Amino acid sequence: ESEYGDSAIAYASKAFTVTAMCALVAQEGMWLDVASAGELYTAKCAGFPMGHVLFHGNFKSADELEMAVDSGVKYVVVDSFLEIEVLSAIAEDAGKTQEILLRCNPGVDPHTHRLIRTGQEDSKFGFNIKNGLAMKAVKTALGSKGLKLCGTHCHVGSQLLDTTTFEEAALVMTQFIGQIRDEAQAVMGVLDMGGGVGVRYLESHNPPSIEEFARVVSEAVITAAAVAGIDKPMLIVEPGRSIPGEAGTTIYSVGAPKEVSIPEDPGTK
Repeated sequence: ESEYGDSAIAYASKAFTVTAMCALVAQEGMWLDVASAGELYTAKCAGFPMGHVLFHGNFKSADELEMAVDSGVKYVVVDSFLEIEVLSAIAEDAGKTQEILLRCNPGVDPHTHRLIRTGQEDSKFGFNIKNGLAMKAVKTALGSKGLKLCGTHCHVGSQLLDTTTFEEAALVMTQFIGQIRDEAQAVMGVLDMGGGVGVRYLESHNPPSIEEFARVVSEAVITAAAVAGIDKPMLIVEPGRSIPGEAGTTIYSVGAPKEVSIPEDPGTK
C-alpha cells in the first residue's frame, strides 16, 4: 500500500463469512466486499464500519439495494442498467446520494476454467467496454439523480494462477478512464481491479503469492495510467479465496452411494 499510495484491500467475504472473520478483517484495516443481504447482515452484526464496505452482485434485489442504502455502504458496484434505475430511485426516495462503481468488462482472457471466467467479452458480468455499453452506462449513471459515479471496477475471473491477465486488464481499464474523461467530462477517481488470485488445490498449481499479486497489480496500474495519460486512481483490490483458502482442508465422508442408469431410447436403434 505504501508503495502505490491511495489504496484499499477489500476482503471478498463470499470466500468465508462469519462475524469473527469480519472482525478480523476490520482489525487488519481492510475493507469488506459483500455480495448478498446475508453477508451485509453478518458484517453489521460484527460492527464492521459501513464506510469500508462494497456491495457486489450480478443481480441485487430491490430489498438488497434498499438495505445497502439504509446501511450506508461506501460503494454499490452496479452491474446493469436496471440496477442503475432502481438504485437511483431508492437513494432519491431516501434523500441520499449513493456512491457507486461501475462494473466493466475489459474483454481479456483470464486463463482459468471456463465456468469461472468473468472478464471475457461475452461474459454476463459487467458492462462491455468494447461494444460501447460501458460508456452508455457511464452517461446513464452520471445523469441519474441519487447516484454519484466515483469509479470503475473489473474482475477478470477466479482461481487465477498467473498475473498476466491483471496487466492486460489494467491497460484496458485505464484507457477507459481516459475515454470517460474525454467523452463524458468526468473524473473516475477509483479503480477496483477485483481479485481472483488462486490457491494450491493440486501439487501442480503454483499460484502467485499475495506479495507478487500486489506488486504486479500496483505496477501495472501505475504504468498503464501513465500510458493512458490519467492521474493515478485510488486502487482497490479484492482478494478472496487466497486469504482463507489454505487455512484448512474440508474432509467429506461418503454417505449412501447411488447408481443411476439411463434406459436406452428405443428411437435411437
